[in-house]
Amino acid sequence: MMHRLRSSLIVSALCLAIATADSVESQMKGLIDFLRSRGGMFNAKLEIRRVDENDSRIGIFTTKDIKDQELLLQIPPSALFVPSEEELKDKVDYDCETTHMLIREMKLGDKSEYAPYINYLLTQSYGQLPSVWSYQGKDLLKSVLYDYDEQKIPPTGPFSRAMEWTGDCKGNNDPFEINAYMLLVQRGWDHNLIPVLDMMSHRNGKWLSTDSN
Repeated sequence: MMHRLRSSLIVSALCLAIATADSVESQMKGLIDFLRSRGGMFNAKLEIRRVDENDSRIGIFTTKDIKDQELLLQIPPSALFVPSEEELKDKVDYDCETTHMLIREMKLGDKSEYAPYINYLLTQSYGQLPSVWSYQGKDLLKSVLYDYDEQKIPPTGPFSRAMEWTGDCKGNNDPFEINAYMLLVQRGWDHNLIPVLDMMSHRNGKWLSTDSN
């Protein structure tokens, strides 16, 4: 009986792993298709996948050698996630307006015109930035940043970003709304969210591995 139970658990775990891998592959294909449907370009030598099959983070990888000056991505304005000029008119803090838009679209889910991108964002874990860590987590980071040397380690003020939403944006303390603002802080270029490109938000060496314009 115990052997059959273990076998059932192993089979169930394998099926779950396959389903998870398939869902990630399908989701990433949808995201690339979304970009191309908006007139964008995603180089065929790139792929979006997990580092390994053990539920690691998702990243963009090359499948073949990339030539010097080869175009990797092209993101047209129509693919940007950003409020319209009319919505931004007379507004002071554009981040607030983008977050309000993001909250609306995240609540729409599959019905959003940005559904492939929105559904990807909805899979992201809460609490990735120090502003929304537990008190114990914040205290630990403070001790690392400030308590071991006379010269404090950057960043300065890493815990204040959530308060910008409730203060500057007049948002509330709903974790869903705070998480939307944190997604913009974490992934945004100014007040823009840029599907697919925001998966390449890392820097190598002297930042000279790629050119962006």
